[in-house]
Amino acid sequence: MRVAKPSTALLVLAFLACAGPRRSANPVRAAEPRSAVPEASTPAWEGAHALDSALGTYRVFWRASLDPVVEGETFSVDAWVFDARSPERPLTDVAVDVDAGMPQHGHGMAAFARVSRRADGGWHAEGLRFHMIGRWELAFDVARGARTERAQAGIELE
Repeated sequence: MRVAKPSTALLVLAFLACAGPRRSANPVRAAEPRSAVPEASTPAWEGAHALDSALGTYRVFWRASLDPVVEGETFSVDAWVFDARSPERPLTDVAVDVDAGMPQHGHGMAAFARVSRRADGGWHAEGLRFHMIGRWELAFDVARGARTERAQAGIELE
């Protein structure tokens, strides 16, 4: 059995002391502190279709779950209603109904859309289905008090 000389042991210890602590090739870094101010997010209505109501009181932004809408496929629509003169945020004191019809054929959809409120101030309509090809009118009826105003979008199904 071989015994290391004291001078060899001292050299090894001196070398390890000079080499310093071992470092990982991928050091773990402390997490960056998060800002107390939330980042501005993109509004849900950004990039949606825009319509003005018949008398110009309201601006309606809307987006369908299918784009383009397909014959016979059930889809939903999200809509946000703004005051046309100050479109900073959706109005919360209006009611919205969504319907569709084919004016040239004199009929509407075979079922009524179910409309509910969204957390962001908008409206969600589900259960819409255009059952035949041709020109459809998607209608947003905006009611405030006793007054109702309509915004319409033409959709051509081919």
